[in-house]
Amino acid sequence: QVKSVPSNDSENGSKICWATSSSAPGVRSHEAMLRLHRARFVEKRGMSAAEEQIEETRQQNVRAGAAVQRQIMAKTQRIVAAHDGRIKQMTEHGSFSYRSKDDQSRLADTRKNTEAVALQREKSMRAAANAYKNEKEAISERVALRPNLSVRPQVEADSTEPSLVPQQHEEEPKLSKAELARQTERLFKAEQAALSARLRKRPNQTFWSKAQLEEMQQHRQVVEANLAKGRAREEDVTALVHSWNVELDAMDRRIAGLPALTFRRPEEMESLKAGLPDPEALKEELRVRMDYRAKSYKEEKDAMIERLNAKPKQSFRTAEEIRQWEEGRTPALDPASRSEQLRELSRTYNIKRRAMLERAAANVGRGFEDPEEKQRRHYAESLRSLKVKPNTSRTR
Repeated sequence: QVKSVPSNDSENGSKICWATSSSAPGVRSHEAMLRLHRARFVEKRGMSAAEEQIEETRQQNVRAGAAVQRQIMAKTQRIVAAHDGRIKQMTEHGSFSYRSKDDQSRLADTRKNTEAVALQREKSMRAAANAYKNEKEAISERVALRPNLSVRPQVEADSTEPSLVPQQHEEEPKLSKAELARQTERLFKAEQAALSARLRKRPNQTFWSKAQLEEMQQHRQVVEANLAKGRAREEDVTALVHSWNVELDAMDRRIAGLPALTFRRPEEMESLKAGLPDPEALKEELRVRMDYRAKSYKEEKDAMIERLNAKPKQSFRTAEEIRQWEEGRTPALDPASRSEQLRELSRTYNIKRRAMLERAAANVGRGFEDPEEKQRRHYAESLRSLKVKPNTSRTR
């Protein structure tokens, strides 16, 4: 969105300066506006000109993004190289700390002298607060010395329009802050209503051409006609469903009013009704039958359990393995005996572990390497450290 901003000019009074909604007035936005105006209204290129300008801006942004990405990659590579160099240096010096010896000694002194460090920190914080206060006062003084900056020209600023901030005169009674806020709100709403009225009086402005507006109006009429047809079709379907429900209810009432129809004679129907069993007797018969089934199921289950208990135990293990297992099985103990047994196991474990550690400490320095081979290896390592060529003759 592009808008015109009036600016102060001592020679001409006021002039028009073009600016975008996302940036301040500048040469670039002015030139872009002129190019777009020339392409659309002078060369009659329509929306293609705007699309070309958008594509050009996109390509510029892509190139700028690629350049930023290259800078980020180069910076990342420098950081990684510095990190690798630091790791290499720490490896060579035998310390993996980022702090130097001076920093470590200073930290050690800080840990020892906590009161002195707290006092020094308090002094530094007080000095920082004083520096911030002085700088803030200096900034306020510089801002107060600058003239009032406004996008309105001086003529408009000196006009008789009411100000949004009410002024208190000496002869008027003093108003409270709440009354001043309400008065300011009333003035703001009045000016907003006047501004809205002026905007409504202005004719509608658009960048669409007359042919494009007519085409859009035709499309809008087609869509509205289709929506009207859809609403009419929906009303027809609703009326059809309602009439079907009414007819279905009437049909159900007519069927309910008809006598029962059957191909049997009245005498046959009487005999059938007389042959039906009594519901209470049928219920009692079903209850007796279900009790008999439950009783027979319980008897059959008990007999099956007795047969299973009478059969000998079957296992894939031999009798000797079963006997060893039964002998090794410990009887159930009470909680006190079980706790004593666990403490005894812990003591035996600690004794065995201590003996094992003593044997391992006694075997320090021993290995599977031959003593002569070990002596030759130590001799070669000592020569390598002295950078002396070893003797190639093997001597024992």
